[in-house]
Amino acid sequence: MKTTKSTKADKSKVELQQERQQVTQHILDLTESRLAEPYTDRRLDRDYEIIELLNGSKISPFDLKKRFIAEIAQPWEVFFTKEFYSEVFRKNGWPIPEGGISEKPHIVAQWTNEVIYLRFTKEILDELRRKNPYMTGIWLRREKHHQWLSDAGREKLRVFIQDAIDGMKACTGTWYDFQFAHAKKYNLPCQLKMSIDAQR
Repeated sequence: MKTTKSTKADKSKVELQQERQQVTQHILDLTESRLAEPYTDRRLDRDYEIIELLNGSKISPFDLKKRFIAEIAQPWEVFFTKEFYSEVFRKNGWPIPEGGISEKPHIVAQWTNEVIYLRFTKEILDELRRKNPYMTGIWLRREKHHQWLSDAGREKLRVFIQDAIDGMKACTGTWYDFQFAHAKKYNLPCQLKMSIDAQR
């Protein structure tokens, strides 16, 4: 009887180890396929699909990247001004440090991608992330995304930042109210906020 229980326990341990190995291998396979994806026919086909921009003009993601992405990282310069971050802090009800905003909560980087960089298209943001990945072992990128934009991309970036500043100033509600209105105006993705009161 004891032997049967022991055998069953050993068997379940072996099965668990096998399952873990299978999951680990699956994750490694997925990682490898993601790395290889930029060079696949499927990825190339996607790059040549025609997409329609907000102004009604049509262009392929490949041509968009050629127009807005730089071949090499450009020198750093100020794009996201104190005014931009002050408005972000104000809409969230955060105190604005007198000496300026040098440190920001990590969520601000995500919001910057959603409110600013997605205005280019998801393909452009994906390409910026590919060219400017996180450095190994730390949650930081070597450059700022804007350093990987071409002159045309940087021109657009200035417009997008000013649009966001104007929108934040005009919005009388919370950060979420601004984000929702901004997403609606520029046809951007935005997660709906589920309040506890609305679920009751």
